[in-house]
Amino acid sequence: MNKLIRFAPIMLAVAAPLLAWSVAEAQSAGLTIDPDAQLINSNQVLVSGTVACQSGETVFINVTLSQGGTTGSGFRSFPCTGFGQEGYDIAATSFGGDTFHKGKAHAVVNAQVCSFFTCTSPFFAARDVHVEE
Repeated sequence: MNKLIRFAPIMLAVAAPLLAWSVAEAQSAGLTIDPDAQLINSNQVLVSGTVACQSGETVFINVTLSQGGTTGSGFRSFPCTGFGQEGYDIAATSFGGDTFHKGKAHAVVNAQVCSFFTCTSPFFAARDVHVEE
């Protein structure tokens, strides 16, 4: 038991930077969806939000929008500028000739942030949005 107490400060000194690194990584994986989406036309809705990433990383984002029996999706990738929060606008295009309209819809966004060597685990956000012109 004495050995454990003696080594506790050393274990804490080693673990603290690792814990801080984990928290920093979790914060860099932030993802939001704006509450309002824009009806571009009856087949497309523009979904917007923010994603957190660092300079030198690339973000890959997929959006799925559902409204009644209509579902659509869109994809975009872009390099991060290093300002912390990057804004995104992605047009979700409906499938099979179904149409979108003004009103309530449900958006699901998943994103992955990649550097030259690694990618984060995918992270997700979902919320109801109001589609307006």
